Amino acid sequence: MPKKGHYARWIEDNLIAGYRQIDNIHNRLEALHEADLIYWPKRTGGMPSLKRYLHANPGQAPSNLWDDIPPLSKSAKEATGFDTQKPLELLRRVILASSDPDDLVLDPFCGCGTAVVAAHELGRRWCGIDVTHLAVGLMEQRLRDLGAAPRVVGAPVDLAGAQALAARDPFQFETWAVTRLDGFRPNAQQVHDQGVDGRMRYTASEDAAKKTTYGTVLAQVKAGKTIPIDAVRAFRTAMDNAKAELGVFITLEPLSQRHGAWTEAARMGKVEVRGREYDRLQLWSIQDFFQARRPNLPPPAQTRNPRLL
Repeated sequence: MPKKGHYARWIEDNLIAGYRQIDNIHNRLEALHEADLIYWPKRTGGMPSLKRYLHANPGQAPSNLWDDIPPLSKSAKEATGFDTQKPLELLRRVILASSDPDDLVLDPFCGCGTAVVAAHELGRRWCGIDVTHLAVGLMEQRLRDLGAAPRVVGAPVDLAGAQALAARDPFQFETWAVTRLDGFRPNAQQVHDQGVDGRMRYTASEDAAKKTTYGTVLAQVKAGKTIPIDAVRAFRTAMDNAKAELGVFITLEPLSQRHGAWTEAARMGKVEVRGREYDRLQLWSIQDFFQARRPNLPPPAQTRNPRLL
């Protein structure tokens, strides 16, 4: 029967006044019995025992080893494909332990943006920094999925800025261009991309049992001043190989109406998705983006796993 320690103090503070001053063990047992703190087993001859309440236990102080948050699996709903992505629950704990609502959370190497997503969900102000448009584009999409309106600093704001990015770093331009399209995820493997720079999933059908099938839209980016017709044909082959229903061929500036790409696109015909027709291959430029023109595509699937290629 406890006379010292936390549980004895809790009993004295909450149930039996002066409990720790009761010296005789039999008197303590009687007091505990009167307070209904003794459990009497129903079977004859069973050993009675002291009741202990969970809320009376202060628990163990957290250590610097957190092993109660499982690692992020590749099949997790929040997985983006970044090898170094941390579980959202881990970043929530870090931010809750080190900041208050309306504090500013800065992640200067934010990658796929888990820290800023956690900060936004917990009512903190936030700022994330990364050098790649792959990371910035993904972070931007994740925050928009939460209803946030992120402001991106350092990305092209006009055609001249896009031209400068394409001249300085073609791979970064490809990633940035793909993320100008709603719901598209850029290809993380830009060197061996097999003619695909990004993709988007859309809901192709949904039956009465809520079973959903998805379709795919591929994107290919070319920033050169001259675009060979072979590049468009190669993208068509990539679409066929991937069994993608739709594709967007992205250029820096619009292709001339005399360019053979228009004929090639017309030959690919149309695709019907949920009662609406779409051109299977669509030509779109960054100049179109800055002039608020978008390709005619099905809406992105809302239940997609936000995963990179």
